[in-house]
Amino acid sequence: RLAYKRAKYDDAELFFTQALEIREDLHREPHIDTAQSLHYLGSTYRRTRSTGEAERKLRRAKSMLETMETASSDKQQLVITGELSSVINSLGVLLATERPSEAIDFYREADALLAEQSPDDVDWRRGRIQHNIGMCHMRLGDLEQARTMFEEALVTKEDGLRRLQAEQLVQEDEASVNRLQLAQSRHALARTLLALGDSGGAQDAADAARTIRMEILKEGHPHIADSDELQAQLDIEYGHHEAALEQLRTIHADRITHGQEWTIAWNEALQGHALAGLDRFEEAQPLFENSYKVLCERRGATSPQSLACAGMMASMYEDWGRPIEAEQYRVLADMNQATSEQGD
Repeated sequence: RLAYKRAKYDDAELFFTQALEIREDLHREPHIDTAQSLHYLGSTYRRTRSTGEAERKLRRAKSMLETMETASSDKQQLVITGELSSVINSLGVLLATERPSEAIDFYREADALLAEQSPDDVDWRRGRIQHNIGMCHMRLGDLEQARTMFEEALVTKEDGLRRLQAEQLVQEDEASVNRLQLAQSRHALARTLLALGDSGGAQDAADAARTIRMEILKEGHPHIADSDELQAQLDIEYGHHEAALEQLRTIHADRITHGQEWTIAWNEALQGHALAGLDRFEEAQPLFENSYKVLCERRGATSPQSLACAGMMASMYEDWGRPIEAEQYRVLADMNQATSEQGD
């Protein structure tokens, strides 16, 4: 687990494989230790192997825990149900990008288990699941549903954090992690509100997320760059194109050093958007075209980033007086949006 936390996934896979072999030798019948090893190994396969291999391990863990849950005592059931909910949540995480509709089903199943386990308590874990469901709705283009889930997640997380603090069940470093989870949901809500055209609400949520991140994280952390990038998007909405472009170019240097290929592409798409707002279309066009290609390859043509990029390109071509290209990208965005809404 230490190797996994340090992102040494090949080492983690080796250790989890060895642990699984030992536990399977020790426990011929279904056992929570064996299921836990399957869970850890499946989560590691998400990083080192294919989605299919990871899914098979996680489904084995799920099946084993469901068998145990049926035959367990009340005391054992509490522990088993908690682990089962965690495994089901991991299945949701695994499928969220490629099969978001299925991921939502798994998340709801995990949430129902937690609700059944402690119906009268505010459970912080449910807030994280609600956030994950919101991210899937964003992936599917269901922005109103996404907003609802992010708002529910924030209520659950805030109530849960207050309860943990009141009962002194959380240490200072854990409280910081939980506050960062609040920031994550506020940031996601801001993105959703911006996509829905509510720039005022988006600004408020973005400011709240950035304040938390600046208090806890060190300068240069990717999440701070995410907040700065979102602010640049808002500045473009306000017509502050020069300021947005300067900010995006500053972030771009960090993305090149620490980011992934798709985060670099998204930054360049936003640079193109800012340049188009300044009528610098010939500079914007190559940035857009390369970004759109990378986003479709890395995130999928129906991802929020790819759809947004296509929409921005359509707007650029309209302003540039090139209606044929504008219609091409408008149709492309609408077509992929329709595919996204049908589910993967």
